Amino acid sequence: MRFESNHAVIVGEVSLVNATPHSLTFSVGEDVVSIPPVEGLAKVISATPAEKVYMGNIPGCQIVSTTFLPSQEGVAYLQSVPSHTLIVGSIIAAQAFRYPVVALVTVPGFERVPPEQKRMRADKFTAY
Repeated sequence: MRFESNHAVIVGEVSLVNATPHSLTFSVGEDVVSIPPVEGLAKVISATPAEKVYMGNIPGCQIVSTTFLPSQEGVAYLQSVPSHTLIVGSIIAAQAFRYPVVALVTVPGFERVPPEQKRMRADKFTAY
């Protein structure tokens, strides 16, 4: 692991920025690599929900479709990030901002373990 500009860290062969509020732990071959969050960045790479009525209401219930809108501050931040760098955020942030904001993929066998035991892939990410 080595640090690059704009808070990026090389994990495996990928340049990443941790835009979550917690440390991320990756499996890279036989190694386990942990990268800390960038202080305050989770609030920048954030999204606001926007609802619209999906279909008519049924008695006592409204059915809505929710989309997520990126923060303007986050959009501005992304303009300063090198094109080869992935920004790791929540699944909602990945939906709102689209690529290069991505979400994590769990290493097989670590899907249903406590957060401190999670291991994430450094060679596969979810993008929208």
